[in-house]
Amino acid sequence: MADYKGSKCIACGKEFKDGDDIVVCPECGTPYHRICYNKNGKCINETLHASGKAWEPDAAEKQPSKRICVRCHAENPDGALYCCRCGMPFNAGVNSGARPNSGGAFRDGINTAPLHNDDMNYSNNGNNQTRYDPNGYNDGSDQGDFFSSFSVNYSDPLCGFNPSEEYENGVTLAELGAYVDSNTHYYLPKFKFMKETGSGVAVNFTALFFPQFYFAYRKMPLMALVSMIVLFVTEIPQLLAQCGELGITAGIIGQLVSMFDMRSGAFRALMMICYLIGMVFRLYTSFNGNKLYYRHCLKKIPLIKSQTPDNVRLAALHQNGGTSPGLLILFIAIYFVGSMVLSYLVVDPLSVLGTA
Repeated sequence: MADYKGSKCIACGKEFKDGDDIVVCPECGTPYHRICYNKNGKCINETLHASGKAWEPDAAEKQPSKRICVRCHAENPDGALYCCRCGMPFNAGVNSGARPNSGGAFRDGINTAPLHNDDMNYSNNGNNQTRYDPNGYNDGSDQGDFFSSFSVNYSDPLCGFNPSEEYENGVTLAELGAYVDSNTHYYLPKFKFMKETGSGVAVNFTALFFPQFYFAYRKMPLMALVSMIVLFVTEIPQLLAQCGELGITAGIIGQLVSMFDMRSGAFRALMMICYLIGMVFRLYTSFNGNKLYYRHCLKKIPLIKSQTPDNVRLAALHQNGGTSPGLLILFIAIYFVGSMVLSYLVVDPLSVLGTA
């Protein structure tokens, strides 16, 4: 019986199912429902009889092998290099540095990939086979005029949104998800909110306390460098004031301390101004960090698309987007090296500079 699943009885045109009473022609092997064969009284596959060949399942009727993405659980053609929905690569060797997608194949009615349970974007056909429903996205139409965070499907890496929804510069939501790669449940709802409301204000606590590290981790080195410079420069007056209280008069630090009257109103005003600039900058990166990253994505994605063939576009976005632990470690190293140098200059300027 298992050999005929997916095939059709040529007499009634219906597919064979488990439990069907099936008979086959003794000459050509064509299968029939017993009732259909008895109704006709003979095999009606005259073409096959004339050719002298044996019956074989129609290739178009066979269920094609499919690969199930472990990230979004969408079905893909067997042999696909990346998921057609979220762009997760199936073979890490094809895209160096990309995380492997170990999605199994969907063969003979068995899904060999991990199952996925939710109630919005995936449907269960009753045989423990979970499939992605491309028309099951939530467009937020039931939430009124504005997007609501309560409409987010957190079991889907694309949050239950329409993958083909277009943003600026021809960028689709699927492409945004592929480029963001990690933590899409946090960013995609915010990006959708920005698009629909025009507001990009949202608190990002990482960008508040460590803006230079946040931007470095999200592959925005220029913004990370600007953040590091601004925070360093605005902390110089406070550093000089501390050195003055310690009585440091030697070396470069001592020369800088001697240039200012630490007790003057002008210097205290300078300290206050620098402190406020630093705080304003931190608040700016905190409330606009997500928006800056959103604009960064909308700028980078079209550039990557223009340099990449269509058949590997989402995989290329995965590879070039996401996060960069290496860049984060580099900026942390720069920060600590700079801090150590300043510590040596403050604690023992004579031994470091060799001055009297």
